[in-house]
Amino acid sequence: MTLRKTKHWTYRLFVEHPDLFLPWMEEGKAVAPAQVDGPRRIFEKHRVREGARILDLGCGIGRVSINLAKEEYDVVGIDISPLYLRLAREIGG
Repeated sequence: MTLRKTKHWTYRLFVEHPDLFLPWMEEGKAVAPAQVDGPRRIFEKHRVREGARILDLGCGIGRVSINLAKEEYDVVGIDISPLYLRLAREIGG
């Protein structure tokens, strides 16, 4: 009996076909500044200072990461998609 290795759906979607999800991510750029308000309030409540390093797992194209960086946090974004990471770098400068 031969076991066939199949790729996880996340790999197929975000690495092999990232263009399928990209339009939804692009649409979210308009609301990203408001989405940062929640984490920012949590950081303030728990006295996470400006300049603190924040890890954004599954950062996508950097909508939240970039806006947190504008709030003076040191943000590290990680994502499975090389395309999304490249776009985040381009957007974030």
